[in-house]
Amino acid sequence: MENIFFKRLGDFMEELSITSDELGKIIGVSRSTVRGWREGRYIPYLANAVKLANYFNCTIDYLFGLEKDFRETKKRAQNYLFYERLRTVMKEKGVTRYGLTKKTSVKDSHLNNWRKGSDPRMDSVIAAVEHLNVAIDYLIWGNY
Repeated sequence: MENIFFKRLGDFMEELSITSDELGKIIGVSRSTVRGWREGRYIPYLANAVKLANYFNCTIDYLFGLEKDFRETKKRAQNYLFYERLRTVMKEKGVTRYGLTKKTSVKDSHLNNWRKGSDPRMDSVIAAVEHLNVAIDYLIWGNY
């Protein structure tokens, strides 16, 4: 997952001839953060993943390697209710909070923080969607 994200981010930036500084200004992070993503030192939080996918007009799933083929998509809303959607999808799938934490790297403390509005890191989001067998875009916005 992570290696694909770093590669796809670099490919998009190369294709658009955009620097880390320029991309950072566009999405509201420092150039060192963008460089850290490209070099594989950091993984973004969901809010920044949404901004990146919107900027590159692709699904979050494609950007993070959960989709093989590029599919251009319309810009998605920056405001989403991650925890509420997660709970809805868990209910749809018959997955309990206990089950999610036991079968994935998602910790109970993560769920508590998300319930309080904390932005999840993409590695935790990916662990959840893989366990729930849904697309990230579906998890966030409810349609795909």
